[in-house]
Amino acid sequence: MTGGNELAVGSKKEPDNANLTVIFKGLNKCNAGCTFCCVGTPEGKIISWDDFIQVADSLEDYIREKRIAHMTYTFHGGEPTLLGAELLNKMCERVNQMPVKVWFNMQSNMLSIPHDIREIISKHQIKVGTSVDPLDLGRLDKAGKSVFSRWLTNCLDFLQNGQPPGAIYVVTKSSLGHAQRVYDICEAIGSLVGQRFALQINPVYAQGKASENQEEVGITADEFGSFLIDMWRIWEENRRSISLAPIQSFAGYFRTPDKNRMPHLSCTFLGDCKGSHVGIDYDLNVAGCGRRLDSQAFLGNLNTDSLAAILDNNHESILISGRSDRLRDGACRDCDFFHLCHGGCPDDAWLESKDLRAPHHWCSSYRQMFEAMAEEIPNYRKPATPPPFRTKNESEKLEVLAIDKPAHIPEKSDKRPREVWVLPDSEGKWLGFDSEFPMPKERKNYDRMRLWCYNRQVNSLVMWEDLLQSRGIAIVLFEAEGLEEAMNILNSLRAFIILDVFSILKEKNGAHILNKCIERFTGDPLWFSQVLPFSQMITKRVKRESFAFKNCFGLTPDQFVVKYENQDQNDNMDCRDIISRLEQEADTNLAEWVLGRRPCLNCSYFRTCGARFALGDGEPCANEMISIVAHVHNTAKKLENILENQ
Repeated sequence: MTGGNELAVGSKKEPDNANLTVIFKGLNKCNAGCTFCCVGTPEGKIISWDDFIQVADSLEDYIREKRIAHMTYTFHGGEPTLLGAELLNKMCERVNQMPVKVWFNMQSNMLSIPHDIREIISKHQIKVGTSVDPLDLGRLDKAGKSVFSRWLTNCLDFLQNGQPPGAIYVVTKSSLGHAQRVYDICEAIGSLVGQRFALQINPVYAQGKASENQEEVGITADEFGSFLIDMWRIWEENRRSISLAPIQSFAGYFRTPDKNRMPHLSCTFLGDCKGSHVGIDYDLNVAGCGRRLDSQAFLGNLNTDSLAAILDNNHESILISGRSDRLRDGACRDCDFFHLCHGGCPDDAWLESKDLRAPHHWCSSYRQMFEAMAEEIPNYRKPATPPPFRTKNESEKLEVLAIDKPAHIPEKSDKRPREVWVLPDSEGKWLGFDSEFPMPKERKNYDRMRLWCYNRQVNSLVMWEDLLQSRGIAIVLFEAEGLEEAMNILNSLRAFIILDVFSILKEKNGAHILNKCIERFTGDPLWFSQVLPFSQMITKRVKRESFAFKNCFGLTPDQFVVKYENQDQNDNMDCRDIISRLEQEADTNLAEWVLGRRPCLNCSYFRTCGARFALGDGEPCANEMISIVAHVHNTAKKLENILENQ
């Protein structure tokens, strides 16, 4: 988020201070009211243009004097989007005039990203970082209300249309015991756009509001260590399906421990941050970094001194210089993991003991994790699972062609439908001996076919046994009455079965009948057929495949388009219902779809189900459906245990 960039320029050796990270807190104004804000209560001040020019001129002089080659310039706050598009653009243009290679970052709560701000972000290639509260407990607005809905809407838009933002998660007292839920929600967000969600784990710092609310939000070092270990184990067990800093860097090291080949570490663990960072705020105060600005540990002010005069040989830099060596030979002498930590962040040490030279407060937290990694890492050798594929534009979306009769499948199409749905025929015409049904060898215009069938017509499928056993052919059942008998016949034919759960549940005794069928499917050793979506849910859980949101049809929201060919003007109410639901799902805004299923994020079976059985009305599933999913979840857990013990 705010770390420096290590990029080589040419083959010439750069001086030690060739890289500089500037944390610019140009305003003390925010549109949120987080309970653990490290800044405190915002005063609403924004730096003037004249003051910014003074900052820029002093920074440029420093760059020339110190021969800085690369600079990461991070807009921080407060909330930097509140600078406004005009001022933000002018600031970027002035910074780009400096004789240095510049990368722009921004740390934003992403509660409001107006179009003009987005244009500036795109124009200057500003990499946006954010913060996330999957538990929806601490990140609030000024009125004390949840901001998750606004954050998710803006974050998904960024993930879909721009450079994906990494996110910081601050571990507070309310986080304890909820590592799995935090992980699952972050993975789910990434799955919506087909990439690993990038999460950074930070402990809550005893600064600003967090220090005032210590009893409410504060955690001990042991509690943070336990949370880190939980997150690491979950990350490994789920095949590292998100990016997880700093945990993944340390885990990579313990897989191939080599003290000569150190993991990529943030400034927190480098041991000597003197001169690599500088923090400058709206009042022109200068500190060693953004964290030291929050601690009001000012080294000087640009109103009275140049940046070089402030940073050269100040008292704090003298204390930090050589800190790592002193700790290695002193307080950290007996630590086997010192080369991974280097005593940690000096500001953490200062917050706890007012001594920059001491080890950081979270020393024992990371040592707990290092010890667990050293002992358990051989147990985790599965490769990282790729995120679910997501289309990048409309032309790549899955096309679902819904038709009334198999004969209507087009021989040629400008856009090949990858999935064909043959809608239910109340008269069973497409099941007759004389029906014009394309056999698999003639199937050239689609990849998969779903045949919607009334339970009373399943007996007729015996004549289509070869077709049913062909790859890509599935029978969809959508009635409760007669469901057991229909599934038994299809099982004897080794057919691929899909259950339209919503339609079944709407009928009398639908939940009871569905539950009996699922119990048979999961418990009968003579059951051979796959039964979607439940067999897919079990398989993904057992294999620890990357999480993916699915809707009631087993499709991914916002990733398919519908083409309905009703040549005979079919008035079948079942057909109308199927098409209506399908079209509604295809047109749903992705953020609205997720927010309509908010209770799913708190459900114990969220990872197993993928929210596919929720109605999208902001309410949890019916108890009957939760009971069925719980049964499927427990079946998957039993299979996991069997495989682990083999």
